[in-house]
Amino acid sequence: MRVLVDLGSSANIITKTVFDQLEIASSSIRPTFSPLMGFDGTRVDPLGVIDLSVTAAKRTLKENFILTEIHPSYNLIMGRGWIHRMRGVPSTLYQVMRCLSPNEKEVINLWGDQVAAKECYMLTEVEAKRMSTQQ
Repeated sequence: MRVLVDLGSSANIITKTVFDQLEIASSSIRPTFSPLMGFDGTRVDPLGVIDLSVTAAKRTLKENFILTEIHPSYNLIMGRGWIHRMRGVPSTLYQVMRCLSPNEKEVINLWGDQVAAKECYMLTEVEAKRMSTQQ
């Protein structure tokens, strides 16, 4: 599973593909009428909102996810709200997010995979070029 910890995202995002793989009942989807706006101004109309429990750094948090049919190079995007609730500080340079443990007595590192991050970046670049030639 490829997860992007994104300080630029105000929401947690899950793709329809991942949602289907998790075999979650479609009755758990709640409607939403607020579109997502990308940094490039594109509008995405979500399929709905779901709640999922996310476990990381010895914590389990119940998070809202916006369900979309977009096809990013990542399966999940974890936004600023989750980062704050995790008491996390992400570093893109070192591909790590440092979090305080639930008792706040230790620092837990959540390491990213630099090779996978580069592959995702390259996939994003290829898709952006493909989309620009179609217009």
